[in-house]
Amino acid sequence: MLRLALSEIEGLAQHKSFVLSVFFGRGEEKHAEPFDCAQGKLSRSIKHAIIQNMWYLYILETQDGSFYTGTTNDIERRMAEHKDGKGGHFTRSFKFKGLLYTEEHPTKSAALKREKQVQSWTRREKSALIKGDLKQPKAL
Repeated sequence: MLRLALSEIEGLAQHKSFVLSVFFGRGEEKHAEPFDCAQGKLSRSIKHAIIQNMWYLYILETQDGSFYTGTTNDIERRMAEHKDGKGGHFTRSFKFKGLLYTEEHPTKSAALKREKQVQSWTRREKSALIKGDLKQPKAL
C-alpha cells in the first residue's frame, strides 16, 4: 500500500485521474472516490479523512526555553490543550510558548518511535532538526 501526504496527493497533476482509497485503523477501506488531477482538488471529506489519519511528531518551546517533544493526530487541538494548561504535565508546569517543529508520519507507531528517538537527543541535535540541518543523526 502506498501512503501519501495530502500535499503529495494534490501534486499528482501529471496523471489524468485515479481512484483514491482512504484506509483507517487496521487497513479497512472506508471510502473510495475518483480524483481528477486536472482539477487538482480533493473533496472536503477526503481531505478530512487523510488529515485525521496522519500522525505528527512535534517540538514546542516552553516559557523557560525548554523543548517538549510529543505526538498527536491533531496538531491544532493538541496545541490548544498545551496553551490551556491541559496538555502534558511538563507543559502545565513550564507553560507553552510556541510550536517550533512538526513532522508527518503515516501511523501512530511510526510517530511514537520517532518521538522516542528525538526525546533521546541533546538540545543541540533538536535545535539542528528544528533549523532543518539534521534529519536523522542516529538510527532508529
